[in-house]
Amino acid sequence: MTSISPEDRNEIVRRFESLKEPVTILFHKPEGKENDFSDFLSALEDICSMSELLSTMDMVEMETDEDLIHDVDMFPALVLLDGNGDHHGIRFYGIPSGKLFEVFIDTIVMISSGEDGLEKGAKERVMALDENKLLILCTPGVPGLGPFLMNCMRMAFVSERIECGVADLIQFPELAEEYHVLDMPKTISNSQLRFSGIYSLDETLEILEKRIGDAED
Repeated sequence: MTSISPEDRNEIVRRFESLKEPVTILFHKPEGKENDFSDFLSALEDICSMSELLSTMDMVEMETDEDLIHDVDMFPALVLLDGNGDHHGIRFYGIPSGKLFEVFIDTIVMISSGEDGLEKGAKERVMALDENKLLILCTPGVPGLGPFLMNCMRMAFVSERIECGVADLIQFPELAEEYHVLDMPKTISNSQLRFSGIYSLDETLEILEKRIGDAED
């Protein structure tokens, strides 16, 4: 994503009407490539101009303690802070585009509005889960990606024991080899449990509850 079309801008402005609390977008840039992201920084500034509740900060890898504080270990990365400075364990690795950009916008709305959209029963199951550090590997055009990914973001938002990071394999191709990605999205939980494909919230919760992974993993 290097620019926002007029049509997309109108839709984002409409979505931002439900914002209630401040959100700060932190952009962690890789060392030595600080000047490679001017177009994206302009797009971030454009996004923030759509609501007085939004602001952005950019920082360079390892120049501050923010990388460690927010557990950022791949660059570039985006972290969303609520008004209390809580990142809710949510991270976007790479410049979001396509479905990933849509989820990025929806996550901003969720954090600001405080509305996670989960039913009571689903939220209780999420809160009962043990610690889960999820990493979702995909490309922006995976069919059906948005709802699955957004459900994972919701889980991280409501539970302090769950984290959710999403990485664009086009920008991080080495992860496809490291995790033997054949089907997308591929989700890694706590660096051990691995499962591939699109699932409903109920199915995702069952996988995490029963620790059901891919046969080859």
